[in-house]
Amino acid sequence: MATRTSLDYRGMGPFLPYGALERMLRDAGTLRLRVDEGVSELVALWASRRGYYSAVQDGTVIVSVAPLELIETPRERKAAKREAAAKQAAAAAAVVKQLSVDKSGWRSDIAQKLTDIAFVIKTVLHSQILYRGPARGPAFNSTLSGKVLLRVSLSDQDYFIYVVNGKVLAAAQIGRALTPEQAESLLEQLKSPDVIVTVYDASKMFD
Repeated sequence: MATRTSLDYRGMGPFLPYGALERMLRDAGTLRLRVDEGVSELVALWASRRGYYSAVQDGTVIVSVAPLELIETPRERKAAKREAAAKQAAAAAAVVKQLSVDKSGWRSDIAQKLTDIAFVIKTVLHSQILYRGPARGPAFNSTLSGKVLLRVSLSDQDYFIYVVNGKVLAAAQIGRALTPEQAESLLEQLKSPDVIVTVYDASKMFD
């Protein structure tokens, strides 16, 4: 078996340093985490939503960038890590391709609403969050049916993308509505695994 990084977080409850864990996971490939009772399921859920693999054994959570059964030697682990990264990049690109701008159905009225910080605070930020993480993986894909609003943070600026069944119908940032062409450029930036997307339920947001 490959050498794994082992960490003990017992006594911290569910309040784990997930950002630091993800950085270590990218470097090490596999982590063994000792956590409090009842927390292992939360860590496994986090791993799944981030596109990683996990297993729970007697209070220890094993999290890996690749299927655990593939990791047997350092060389195999590195190969599995590269393969997993390539699959994640391909999945992200596929999602961006799936999200297409519908120029004929473009909703300038909704784009204009999304420029209003009062609307964002009173309506958007009080809507149900369906997902938060990279724009890839089954958890993200499952949110794309129906009406949703994506919130993307880039260069300290929040952008909002209104999506209906995978079709982008409006996009904006605070104070400025985006054109369909600008929305297409914004979708391209979702390919980066470092971009975090928050998905809100928009089924009643613009009624």
